[in-house]
Amino acid sequence: MPSPFPGMDPYLEDPSLFAGFHEGLAVEMRRRLNSLLPRPYAADVGYRLVTDSMDDEEVRVFLPDVAVPREPASPLREERSAAGTGSRTAPVSLLMPLPVPAKQCYVEVRSLAPERLVTAIEIVSRSNKRPGSEDQEAFARKRLRYLASTIHYLEIDLLRDGERWPAAADEPRAAYRVLLSRADRRPRGEVWPIHLPDPLPELPVPLLRPDADAILPLAACMASVYEDSAYSRRIDYRRPVPRPPLEEEAQRFVDRLLAR
Repeated sequence: MPSPFPGMDPYLEDPSLFAGFHEGLAVEMRRRLNSLLPRPYAADVGYRLVTDSMDDEEVRVFLPDVAVPREPASPLREERSAAGTGSRTAPVSLLMPLPVPAKQCYVEVRSLAPERLVTAIEIVSRSNKRPGSEDQEAFARKRLRYLASTIHYLEIDLLRDGERWPAAADEPRAAYRVLLSRADRRPRGEVWPIHLPDPLPELPVPLLRPDADAILPLAACMASVYEDSAYSRRIDYRRPVPRPPLEEEAQRFVDRLLAR
């Protein structure tokens, strides 16, 4: 059964689902690209390990036995000792940010004759957008290295949560975004602002001149991952959309869509 959403399914942003969706999308994009790319190009998936720091909501999702304290958190209080002299402060039960290793994947399009990286495709992860995190800073540095090189750069952001790198001051505001920076057109770039009701676009993947762009069908990639991962069985659409809260107009769209 396909997703009920015409474009990006916001329920896939749930912390328990997004990492698997992220990897599945990268693998499917590789498969599609390799069916489209002419010789001598090939696409592959790369992996890197980063250190992420889960917030309390993600700790509850991934480590439920640890995350739920035996007693609810209580404010600091003073208790008299048995002798009646002095006092002690009782501890407060809380959830702390948890540093964890996280695997991230990305897609590369390479020319094989000669061997060189032509286009880097990044699918933005939660830790890439976590304000002040080590991975956000590392991801920003990696992006700048691409933009200072002769490599085409395609960035796909399918997360509403977190801090998005602004491509330009006049960039349209939208739930999701795709950014393309062609090496031969910098500093000019292209942006696809994607609102919740919008279908996902077909994306040009630049190659070396004079070869024409490969056209990546992002919507078809997402549909395949949704079907292969059985998300229709795993997602409870009676629950609220994962954070962040939707704006009023978007919430009305979701309510109308799911009421059908």
